[in-house]
Amino acid sequence: MPHTNVRLAGGPRPSSLCTLIGLFCLVALAAAPAAGQCDAPAFGAGVNVDVGLRPLEVARGDFNGDGKADFVVPSGNSDKIRILFGNASGVPAAAQLNIAPGRVAVADFNRDGKLDLAITHGTFSTNFVAVYLGDGAGGFSLATDTQVSQSGQLLAADFNNDARPDLFVGNSSTNNSLMLLGDGAGGFAPGFNVVVPNNSDAAAGDFNGDGKLDLALMNGGNFIHVALGDGAGHFGQRRLRQPRRRGR
Repeated sequence: MPHTNVRLAGGPRPSSLCTLIGLFCLVALAAAPAAGQCDAPAFGAGVNVDVGLRPLEVARGDFNGDGKADFVVPSGNSDKIRILFGNASGVPAAAQLNIAPGRVAVADFNRDGKLDLAITHGTFSTNFVAVYLGDGAGGFSLATDTQVSQSGQLLAADFNNDARPDLFVGNSSTNNSLMLLGDGAGGFAPGFNVVVPNNSDAAAGDFNGDGKLDLALMNGGNFIHVALGDGAGHFGQRRLRQPRRRGR
C-alpha cells in the first residue's frame, strides 16, 4: 500500500497556545458579537515538578484509578522513570521505576482494565522492550522483557484488529521499523520488520476510513508521511513524491 507525503509549509508557525487563544476569541465573539472584543483566557500560577535531567517525553493515563490524569516521564540522564500522580492541589505525588529508559507507551496490554507501561531500554548494541503491568493503584511489576533489533519511537495500538494492543517500534536511521503483535497477556509474538520511512515520531489513526489503522510519521523534515495499514500490521512499500516549488 502506498505512502502519502504531506508537506509542511515553511516560514513561522503559530504556537499551539496562540492557536487555542485565537479559537477561543472566535467562539466568544460569535456567541456575543455586540461585545466587540475578546479577552485572552487566564491561567493560574504554574507548578514546577522535578522530573530529572533531560526528560525524553511525557505519557498520560489514570494509573491509580482515581479519575485524575497521571503522567509518566522517562529521564534520559538517569536510570529512572518518574510516575506523577495527579491530585486536586496540582502538586503531584511521585513514584519511580528503576530502569534505564528510552521511550514509553501506555496501554492495557493484558486486558485486565488497568493501564500498563511498555518501555524501551538497553545499550548501543542490545535493545529490549519491557512491559510493566499496572495493579490499578499506581504500582507496576515487570511482566516481560523482549529483546528487539532496534529501539526508537514507541507506539501502542491495535494494528491487526484482534482487540489486543500491539507495539510499533520506530527507527530514526533506516526505513526498517519493527512491529510487535500483542498476545493479550502482556507478551508479544516474534517481531517483524515493516518498511516505512525513517521516523522520529509517529501517530496512529484510520486516515482513509477503511477500518484499519494507519501511521503518520515525522522524520524532522518538511514532510509527514502517511502509511496506510492493511489490518495485519503491515504498511506496504515506501513511495515518495517530491514537493512542488512555489510559483510553479
